[in-house]
Amino acid sequence: MPIRQPHRWLLVALLGLLLAAKTTEVKAEDLDAVQRELIDIEGRARTISQGVNRAKPPQGPTYVEERLADGELFYRLKDYSRSSIIFADIVDHYPNHAAYPDALMLLGESLYMSGDLYGARAQFRALLDRGQEPAFRSYTQRALSRLIEVALRTRDFSGVEPYLERLQQIPSASLQAATAYAKAKYFYHRAINRDLSSSAEDFDREVLLENKDELAIAEQAFSAVKSDSEYWLAASYFLGVIHTPAR
Repeated sequence: MPIRQPHRWLLVALLGLLLAAKTTEVKAEDLDAVQRELIDIEGRARTISQGVNRAKPPQGPTYVEERLADGELFYRLKDYSRSSIIFADIVDHYPNHAAYPDALMLLGESLYMSGDLYGARAQFRALLDRGQEPAFRSYTQRALSRLIEVALRTRDFSGVEPYLERLQQIPSASLQAATAYAKAKYFYHRAINRDLSSSAEDFDREVLLENKDELAIAEQAFSAVKSDSEYWLAASYFLGVIHTPAR
């Protein structure tokens, strides 16, 4: 056992002293001092061993909720690395807990904000896979809009069309501002550039004129962004860009 190992080294050292005593005069008080040191070290080794081997205290009934609150605190402080670690712990080890949907969404958001777009995409897709379940349904639109944003930023558009089909199934009255804006921006980029350029300033007037039907879809989508939402000014900007070539 680990507790015995320090004893062996001390006994070897003590034996060396005893052997040396045969050829060199060693005072009795020196041997007594060595023995006292040996006993002291044995006691400390036993204490350390007990501390290492002591079982971890059991987790309380609100452990996951407390961890979730800690993660949210770091997220609000924009410490996305720490919040990601905490949310990932909940997602990996407590998949059946009531806090799992919250942790999954916040993990995706933390990864997205930290720049890990592909990691975020995996979490948002996991949310959509369970989007029909009541506990996950409230996050469906947010996950869809984030997946569109990830596609635009990474220029990896595999699987985007199914996202849009799911958005089409959401009634306009129930469409959140962030979702409506993300959908409109995707339609716009699809119209101005088949590679879906990520910048509105990079539009080509000729391309815009050649894709009036596509732009009409984007215009309609931007017009659906409500004037009292935080995305209204951005949507208005894109509407201005769409109308520019016609003048």
